[in-house]
Amino acid sequence: MLEEDLKALGVFERRVLRTIFGGVQENERTTVSAPAQLIETCPIIGIRSSLNDLLQLVVLIRRFVHNCKNRLDRRVGFIRYEEREEALRQLLALAQQESFPGDLAELQKNGEVKSTSRINQLTPRFVNGLILVGGRLANANISAGRKHPIVLDNQHPLSVLIATDYHRIVHAGQQLLTASMRERYWPIAARNLARMVIHRCVKCFRARSKLHEQLMADLPSERVTPAPPFLRVGVDYCGPFYIQYPYRKGAPIKCFVAVFVCLVVKTVHLEVVGDLTSQAFIAAFRRFVARRGRPKILMCDNATNVIGARLELGELRKLFNNQ
Repeated sequence: MLEEDLKALGVFERRVLRTIFGGVQENERTTVSAPAQLIETCPIIGIRSSLNDLLQLVVLIRRFVHNCKNRLDRRVGFIRYEEREEALRQLLALAQQESFPGDLAELQKNGEVKSTSRINQLTPRFVNGLILVGGRLANANISAGRKHPIVLDNQHPLSVLIATDYHRIVHAGQQLLTASMRERYWPIAARNLARMVIHRCVKCFRARSKLHEQLMADLPSERVTPAPPFLRVGVDYCGPFYIQYPYRKGAPIKCFVAVFVCLVVKTVHLEVVGDLTSQAFIAAFRRFVARRGRPKILMCDNATNVIGARLELGELRKLFNNQ
């Protein structure tokens, strides 16, 4: 394991290692608080802030240890995929030793954990030095990581690095991040871990920044005073629409719809209007009055056809008054 490799080094190699990688000491530990226990983590996990940098660091440490022991068979050149996977496997085994020491001992001794264990419901199994989720998917045509994910503690720093690495790919939300991690890993309380990683992400915080909302004024008395339906009315147009007569040949005819809304109870009355002229609005308003009754107040957005209709009706009123 990684700690055993560090202990196997001589004094000179340890001094060189501390100088190169920033103070990795043999007996230095970091304590992380968890709800049920205190987790003492290896200091090497907290040296880097990303999983990729941590894996590169572990691969270089393993190369340094190997080259110190084997002068004739030195490992140099680019980091290979196999070296990264082996470094990740050792980090995962180290994290499980720190998070589940009792469960790991029970699995190695009896093949199962105690009924009071936190991971008892996962029916864990011990395979190749790692605690995996059990389950009934052994015959499924899926990857081995999805059949038996690796169990992790959501409070461990390595779990946070893994979740952050998944989140940095597409800056996914809670559900997508949890589903992506469970393709290979099974953190306990994965949703809490996903929420914590998303909350710490600076880009996501900036993307969902809260906008200032305009403080709305008080509603007018026409909106809040009880009244019969369509006694106070607001009107507006929507469209255009195109209608086609079923028994007549020709191009579709463009039309509009006048929407009459009661300001008190929000009931709606629709009238088809042929165009946007004042005469067409007066005809639609006459049909509305014949069906719903004459309103006391008619409010609009000062459309030209409505203003023109008001002027025409005002002139007609003056004409009747003069006669």
